[in-house]
Amino acid sequence: VASALAAIPGASVVEQGDGRTVFSLAGPDSRALLAKCTALDLHPDAFAIGRSANALVCHVGGNVARVARDTYEITVMRSFAASFFSEICLLGREFGLSAGFAD
Repeated sequence: VASALAAIPGASVVEQGDGRTVFSLAGPDSRALLAKCTALDLHPDAFAIGRSANALVCHVGGNVARVARDTYEITVMRSFAASFFSEICLLGREFGLSAGFAD
């Protein structure tokens, strides 16, 4: 597709695949921690598994998805990833949050 588009006079193609970062927040306190940094109603009746919403999360615009009972995925723009990570780690101290990186 990129080659076909690039062949059009005046057209350009820009790769955007690495523009976002996905964080996974899991564990029995994940909902309580996430509730500290977003205005979303995260109650299971209002935010069921499989649901997602765009929202301000830790002062950063992003998307929150509930992927399992106690697991959420938060997607933010790559340029805001460090800010989100720092704030969620700070807020997670009371819950004993540990941070790791997936392979």
